[in-house]
Amino acid sequence: MDECPVFERSLRCNDCSTCMFTCDFILTLFFCSYASATAVGIVWYAASVLLPLERRNKKLVSVAVKAATNAQGVSILICARNEAANLRRLLPSILEQISDPLFEVVVVDDASADDTPGVLAFFQRKYAHLRVLRIPEKTAPGKKYALAQGIAATKNDLLLLTDADCEPASLHWLSRMTGPLQENPQVEIVLGYAPLRSLAFPPPRSLLALWARFETAHTAWTYCVFAQMGQPYMGVGRNMAWRKSLFERAGGFTSHEHLPSGDDDLFVSAVATGANTAVCLDPQAFVFSEGKKTWRAWMGQKRRHLGAGVFYRPHHRLLLGALALAHSGHYAALLALTFTPWAAWAWTLWAIRMTIVWCRWARAVRVFKEPGLLVGVPVLDAMLGLYFGISGLVLAFSSKQTKW
Repeated sequence: MDECPVFERSLRCNDCSTCMFTCDFILTLFFCSYASATAVGIVWYAASVLLPLERRNKKLVSVAVKAATNAQGVSILICARNEAANLRRLLPSILEQISDPLFEVVVVDDASADDTPGVLAFFQRKYAHLRVLRIPEKTAPGKKYALAQGIAATKNDLLLLTDADCEPASLHWLSRMTGPLQENPQVEIVLGYAPLRSLAFPPPRSLLALWARFETAHTAWTYCVFAQMGQPYMGVGRNMAWRKSLFERAGGFTSHEHLPSGDDDLFVSAVATGANTAVCLDPQAFVFSEGKKTWRAWMGQKRRHLGAGVFYRPHHRLLLGALALAHSGHYAALLALTFTPWAAWAWTLWAIRMTIVWCRWARAVRVFKEPGLLVGVPVLDAMLGLYFGISGLVLAFSSKQTKW
């Protein structure tokens, strides 16, 4: 009998017991790897379902209400570059926040070339608590320099950050987000949620809108769960509060000032601890923004975020990498095992895992107030596995820098 490759036994040597044993061994080993990746996902999603995020959320609401009677001053900080249209439409919702005592809003005009200065001058005549800082010339990519200048110019120790294209969910956003800082002097960072609006794009962009909301919610749930476990590793600058004194003690952005991105997540990664970080998931403290309208624009945004992620603390990179690898490996192995005798077992494990995933998303939809996501979870979760699988390639072949 001719010598045969292992994977040609069905064509050339059905009677070769050695070859059959080798193939069976490889398939068994492959299935065990699949089962291991699936088990990681089951444990992770089950743990994130069981953490008491809602109870913590209710506590923070009462904290914010209690703190209002003896509150410290707050400075809301916004960096804007060529954002005239967004500022004209959205800035009043920030300037008219309900707060006691009075607060200030500091907008840093980062060398805008549009009518941003004119729009800000108009609002300054109407709102006495609006202050504007003008950066005359852009000298570096990103917004760290502008943000650092704005922080230096603020009058208060409590800082609340958002972006020019964002709109708070309510006029109580300021009090809800800064409540943990007001009540507990040990809390120095508050992580909030910044959902994307439910835009009604026509097909195929409707899939992009749904996917972007799903991925945003997944990222937020992950960093909130990590923070609740005492391992905060990131936050989003669209909705975050911290103490100015913490920023100064940390030396500002000096540890990563050479990077154009990371003014939010890398700062949190560098200074956040389980003791000084709180999570606020009150729906009145959410901040909405519009998502990207093309897949190309969305991918460019995610490439910048992924580029900052490689500078997280080593143990956070290890944990997040293991979860991403398990997620993408689960689906890649499932696809391969579908055409083997292990198919029934593989899909049974998929069903068990998907049940846990669906329970997690049922809770996330309730906490994050994200309608319409639950029905698409099986497809969107598979897309998330694909996204994790290609993100490494995007990082490997990307040489573009963050633009601002």
